[in-house]
Amino acid sequence: MSGFWRAVLIGAVLGVLAVGGAVAVVASGAVPGRHDHAVQAAEGPILVALVMPNAAGAHEVRVVSVFQRAGDALQTSPVDPLTSATVPGTSATTLAEAYAFGGGDGLANAYAELDGGSPPVWVVVEPQAWSALMQGREIPVVLPADIEVFDGRQLYSYAQGVSSIPAAEVAQVMSGAEFLSTDKRAILREAVGDALLAAIVRSGLQASVDIETNLTVNELATLVSTLQSATVPADTDK
Repeated sequence: MSGFWRAVLIGAVLGVLAVGGAVAVVASGAVPGRHDHAVQAAEGPILVALVMPNAAGAHEVRVVSVFQRAGDALQTSPVDPLTSATVPGTSATTLAEAYAFGGGDGLANAYAELDGGSPPVWVVVEPQAWSALMQGREIPVVLPADIEVFDGRQLYSYAQGVSSIPAAEVAQVMSGAEFLSTDKRAILREAVGDALLAAIVRSGLQASVDIETNLTVNELATLVSTLQSATVPADTDK
């Protein structure tokens, strides 16, 4: 797995997800009798994506994080959605566009082409699920620059420096970040990606959260059980 690996604080809190199989998801593409994706996920990467509206109102991938077990640790790698990628038979040129053409499967397949491996199992969180996961929380972040964006109804302004972004305004912030350099956009994506993973763990993926995934409920429960056995370096909770 290429990319800069960062350990994720999941080890202890994964217990929140182990709710005796009472995990509820929208299992798009998860058909009984298909390949056991849970086995694949236990050995390979899991792709988690956040989809939000862009400045034109169209839904596109804003954050992509890939995580997997590495020995006894659970690690994650952020991926730029604007990374060049192709989808055969389409005009897609980035990972973000791959989702637009093929949904979660299209995104996973495009990522696999970049990574040189098999398509990872995937979880996609769209705006309604994001709201349910975050429940009005704010995201701490060090903004690398001033950001101003008009979404057609309102002007949003965010000052450079330490800040807390309302989860409900992440779409606006990410739209404004399009005008920043690649490195500065990455700072925002990583902060939102960390908040997304923490929210998934915190929520336990309860029935009120309709995520999209190619895992069945049972496969997801198996995956969670496997990940629970991973340990996290002590300094990841700082």
